[in-house]
Amino acid sequence: MESCLTPTDIMHITGDFEKWNTKAAEIGGQIIAKKFNISLDQLTVKIRRQIKEKIYFEIVKMLLSNRDEYLIDNGLSNSFYKLIMMGYEDAVAGSKGRQKFLSTQFTTDFNLVGIGAPIHIYLPDVAAVLNTNCKIPEKAAVANAVGAITGNISVKEEIEIKPIYNISGIEGYICHSTEGRKEFEKYDQAVAWATSQAEVIVKKKGNARDAGRLSIFSEVKDSKNKEILLETIVTARGIGTFKWL
Repeated sequence: MESCLTPTDIMHITGDFEKWNTKAAEIGGQIIAKKFNISLDQLTVKIRRQIKEKIYFEIVKMLLSNRDEYLIDNGLSNSFYKLIMMGYEDAVAGSKGRQKFLSTQFTTDFNLVGIGAPIHIYLPDVAAVLNTNCKIPEKAAVANAVGAITGNISVKEEIEIKPIYNISGIEGYICHSTEGRKEFEKYDQAVAWATSQAEVIVKKKGNARDAGRLSIFSEVKDSKNKEILLETIVTARGIGTFKWL
């Protein structure tokens, strides 16, 4: 059986939550800490910070996408990600009194409502960074499990576009999806087909899972080594509800 270190394990290590096997969590933490040549304490601090950063990023990303449909259709670039995380660093540094020449801090008037067993450890700090309030329901620890049963359907399809190189450069592109492969001479043609095909497959997956209303979002990401294109990943995601809800 495959297993991994989780936020709940970190809570066991730090003593914030002790319902399960603390010793197993500590052993898992020590293995990971040794791999990165750091102490267990340093590992817990690092992971807790990364979890908060991830929550912060996803919230800001959702709010930005909700405000601008372009971001829904085109996704966020790596530069946009860096800009958002600069806002997190500015907010954290601001609480320590560090002088800033320019702030990229994001704030919101929305209250954050958290669910899941570890949420009380992470969400209050994220809410403070966003200059807002958080609310943690009494049954937050089990709300996430209930939501997994009765909540939204989420489906995804990724299509890989590989450039075909010859001595003079790129002579074409080959697309790989879960339903087959197709070749194109031009990059734009390959991306257009991959985007359309990914959305079609997502619709099929949604129908197979008895989805009702299904909202589909697509994004295109290039992977390069310096200026050499290695591959392009076209991802379509569908989020919807069950027909019977």
